[in-house]
Amino acid sequence: MGEQKNMHPQQFLELSKLSVEGLFYVIKDNEKELRDCYAEILLFFYNFSLIISSQVLMHVIVSYNKNSKPKKLKNQNKKKILNS
Repeated sequence: MGEQKNMHPQQFLELSKLSVEGLFYVIKDNEKELRDCYAEILLFFYNFSLIISSQVLMHVIVSYNKNSKPKKLKNQNKKKILNS
């Protein structure tokens, strides 16, 4: 896990072709704009994660129901359930 935490920033710097100092100055020069959109981005990702989570949950429920075999009920239990 620690290796991945170090790998992602390194990959970002390689892809952006910036040094750490260069990235620092980009952030510093655009600090106000970055802070202004930060809250909007968090709200977007929060909503997006809720949508994805609900889709995953629905997929699990549907898959479980398709793969599970119904339990055989005794005649007495069938009557109780049907009469409820």
